[in-house]
Amino acid sequence: MADEIRALSLELANDPDSLVFLRLGELLRVAGQANAAARVGLAGLHRHPHLADAHDLYARILADAGDTEQAGDEWSTALSLAPRHGGAHKGLGFLAYQQGDLDAALEHLELALASDPTDPSIVQALRTVRNAFAARIAAVPDSPEARRGRQAFGGLEGADDGLLLVDHRGLVLAGRVVAKGAEVGEAVAAYLAGASQEAGRYEPRALDIDILLYGEEVISASDDLHIPHLLMHERGFVLRPLADLAPDLEHPVLYQTVRELLEGLEDDHQVVPADLSSAWW
Repeated sequence: MADEIRALSLELANDPDSLVFLRLGELLRVAGQANAAARVGLAGLHRHPHLADAHDLYARILADAGDTEQAGDEWSTALSLAPRHGGAHKGLGFLAYQQGDLDAALEHLELALASDPTDPSIVQALRTVRNAFAARIAAVPDSPEARRGRQAFGGLEGADDGLLLVDHRGLVLAGRVVAKGAEVGEAVAAYLAGASQEAGRYEPRALDIDILLYGEEVISASDDLHIPHLLMHERGFVLRPLADLAPDLEHPVLYQTVRELLEGLEDDHQVVPADLSSAWW
């Protein structure tokens, strides 16, 4: 990182209008060089006041320094310039969560996910907020949400273990789903909410679920259902997390383990574990 910082600093000195300040400022921020990051970010912002990424960078620097009010202003400015800017929505979602405004947090994070559905930090942030929502509802048994949940499947056969009512935020309002003796309703709800957001990026449809594997089954039931997933072996954001969970799992068509598929992968996109100990950016 130090070598890249030096190289980018030299490049920026030779061309002050260069957009390398975005990468340089982020590297300095991550390296803990807050003052240097602020100087680079602010100088870049003055030269590029209509660049949403510049406002996003400076907002992250401000938020790290504890100036959340001005950071919020910068993220709002970024959205006025680029309404679908994922970084700005993620930042404003974090601020809303800090302030206890869970509705606003979910709205911003869902828009951030639509902008970049492969960002693990957004997925984890959504899970955090949805869990907070669920805890809030559980703490107030007579809330409207809780009453709707109790009444939703009343009298229906199988309501106790085979039906699930989920709202657009990924909260379980009623029912439960059990798989192999374990309650998986919350996980299913969170996945469905995220999947429906991603589906909206491609075409109008209510829900989009990607099934990677189903045991050793090979299924081609229609044009829309293929198991194993036809592209899973080409996608780093699928194979890398899967390799952490089940590296020796064998693809039933290619007869290679997940580890072997990952070793032969030509996808150069970086996939890193999320660290949300303090912030979501």
